[in-house]
Amino acid sequence: MHLLALVLAAVPLASGISQDRVEEVVADRGASLRACYEEGLTRNKDLKGAIAVKMTVAETGRVSDAKSAAGTTMPDAEVVSCVVDIMKTLEFGAQDAPQTVRYALAFAPDPPPEAEK
Repeated sequence: MHLLALVLAAVPLASGISQDRVEEVVADRGASLRACYEEGLTRNKDLKGAIAVKMTVAETGRVSDAKSAAGTTMPDAEVVSCVVDIMKTLEFGAQDAPQTVRYALAFAPDPPPEAEK
């Protein structure tokens, strides 16, 4: 089963971390993020929605806090919690000052094969 995980926005709210770096770090956890969604699909085969996460990145480069933010439409709280927990483990490299990053992903099941024709 292929799953769509579309990045809606990777928007550093402070200038210290580039959008490319944010996308690279999050992409490294892509399999884990998809696993959160796949678990949700076992409860609801039509599950879809966006998860927006606001992260605080410490000077060490580690995420010191992450939480679901405005724009989250994913109806499965367990999927949201799983994604946020993974975001809390990210490391961006040392920073000159604490940074705030907002990142949003959208999840939707692949269309059935007959719908692709």
